[in-house]
Amino acid sequence: MKRRYREQRHPFIQKLTEYGLVIVGSSIIAIGFNVFLLPNQVASGGVSGISTILDSTLGWEPAYVLWGFNIPLFIAGLIILGRHFGAKSLIGTLFLPLVVFLTKDWDAWTNDALLGSICGG
Repeated sequence: MKRRYREQRHPFIQKLTEYGLVIVGSSIIAIGFNVFLLPNQVASGGVSGISTILDSTLGWEPAYVLWGFNIPLFIAGLIILGRHFGAKSLIGTLFLPLVVFLTKDWDAWTNDALLGSICGG
């Protein structure tokens, strides 16, 4: 009987991969927000939904709203959950609004609100 041993990666490579995946995931979420949800005024749950509502009612820049809400929530998480709350959370907290800001001028990929909510979700 053959045994399969899972190859162990170097801890630095493993951490680098984890942080890279956080950046890729944040980018996908931000692009989906800018090309599907925001142009169709689909308010998803959480801070992104609040930023969509504030954009459509008050004209506030969604990236600034995301930073404005996420940074205090991250600090509250540090206080409540401790410092092991994570550097990955900090990277996601800062990087997602950055990508939303950088892709704000992209055209909508659909003008159908239902299709936008399905694809944006």
